[in-house]
Amino acid sequence: MYLFAPGKYNVENYMVDSLTSVEQYNAKFANYPIIVFSAVDDETKARVLERVKPKTRMYWVPIHKLYEVKLPELPVFSNKTFTKGIGECAGLQWDPAYLLMVRFRSVTMWRLPIIQNFDYIVSIDADAAVPYSNIDFFEQISTHDKVIGYLHCNMDSACVVGMWDYAEQWMKQKGIEPTAWGELARDVSYSGGFLVFQTKFFTSHPQVQELFDHFDASGNIIFRRWAEQSLFAMAVAMFAPKDSAYFIGGDFDVTHHKKSFPKIPGCPGSKKPACCDYQ
Repeated sequence: MYLFAPGKYNVENYMVDSLTSVEQYNAKFANYPIIVFSAVDDETKARVLERVKPKTRMYWVPIHKLYEVKLPELPVFSNKTFTKGIGECAGLQWDPAYLLMVRFRSVTMWRLPIIQNFDYIVSIDADAAVPYSNIDFFEQISTHDKVIGYLHCNMDSACVVGMWDYAEQWMKQKGIEPTAWGELARDVSYSGGFLVFQTKFFTSHPQVQELFDHFDASGNIIFRRWAEQSLFAMAVAMFAPKDSAYFIGGDFDVTHHKKSFPKIPGCPGSKKPACCDYQ
């Protein structure tokens, strides 16, 4: 399990709700370890642990340094200042901490040694929870031998301007013959609050790592909020077998800010209804 914190809300309460729900999930299925990538202070962490009283193996990975409000050390950012308006899309100016989170999930996370110890991970935002589940997400995705599992996806055309052309130029430059690019609708993104990953595809496939580095070097994860939700879809469509994306179905509920996530196979509004789920 993977959990991310903090965000613009009562961090402690949301983390307690999220971790408690994961504890209940584990009690029903298996003692899956929980990894908490956290930028909260020690006092908040102590209060969360006291309230949750976890029985699961829980690993807290501090990422405070990744949340220092400064631009990544990349040539593209030379002589630039990290201001709130540096990352814009759809008329919105994104908070620097949010943009750093996007970069962490797109690039940095996959190189952390702790991630590489697991065959599969479920990513859960700190403001998300699993109130109940009658399915084991790990068993479902491993049984079907999928690379990524999603609850729903959407068309994010406002915030990925130029992203698809950039990816196609890179594929052409590298002479890459993608496995399922023609099946993927432009501008599609997997909703990132809850995703299941086959870890080795994202950590060990050399061209996936090269793709992530290429996007990182462009600076547009920060400048334009070229987000991980679309980058994951691209990586799967380029390098995974054609049927590697999996819609997570079954009897369960996942909430975000206490509201249920919609569970929708395919992509509403897309002319390619199977753009996300290659089955």
